[in-house]
Amino acid sequence: MGNEGELPVSAPGDVVLFGTADAGGWVGALRVYSGGFECTLRVMQREPREPMRMVDGRRVPSTVWDGDGALRLEVRYAANGRAGELPGRRPLPGQRPPVRRDGPQLLGVSQRTGGGSPGEWDAQLWIGPLPPGGPVVFSGSWRAAGVEEFRAELDGAPIVAAAAGVTRLWQVPHRTPGDPGRGYREPGPGGHRRPRSSIGHMTISSGSPMRDAEPDGRADAGGGADGAGEADRADPADGTEEPGRDR
Repeated sequence: MGNEGELPVSAPGDVVLFGTADAGGWVGALRVYSGGFECTLRVMQREPREPMRMVDGRRVPSTVWDGDGALRLEVRYAANGRAGELPGRRPLPGQRPPVRRDGPQLLGVSQRTGGGSPGEWDAQLWIGPLPPGGPVVFSGSWRAAGVEEFRAELDGAPIVAAAAGVTRLWQVPHRTPGDPGRGYREPGPGGHRRPRSSIGHMTISSGSPMRDAEPDGRADAGGGADGAGEADRADPADGTEEPGRDR
């Protein structure tokens, strides 16, 4: 998903999303790659949610993303308007994310891992491509915990600057350089793409070009923060348009 074969660089920055007598949320621990960045999301609530919920007649563990009043999180780059949210719509097997032909392209936002107790939740989020600088805006609500609305910002400049230090160890086969990933594994039997397993996976448009490796193994910092690159082209296998290409 944009970090295969790479060692990240930590970037400074963290922010309290909301803090009340009954709930709190925080984002931090930034790890930057050439195609985007990871961060840690931590939320907690005084009154724990129900640990189980019913799905198709079965009891399954609950998460903060489930049900009425669930946690909703949008991430937006203020400089170019690209945005994505959790939870998002999962593409079906073999289905491509939609192509937006007017306005900013979608921002990739997904939960890679997550878990906790009925009163706390910790998640590792992937956000890509890299911001073009300017604020990274986190907003949303968590009505089940009494939070009607929240908004907070991180400075995107340190994230962009940290990308210059990313170390590439190897190039991933069958992946266009700079492709931050689109939430799909490589085609399996029959040519169908299998969606990655993640809570609320969001459609992801083409990202910033992978920087060519320097002799010392580090990535070149030049260009690519706006997400335009060679990945924006037609798929030769079926002739359909890749997400993120403007016509």
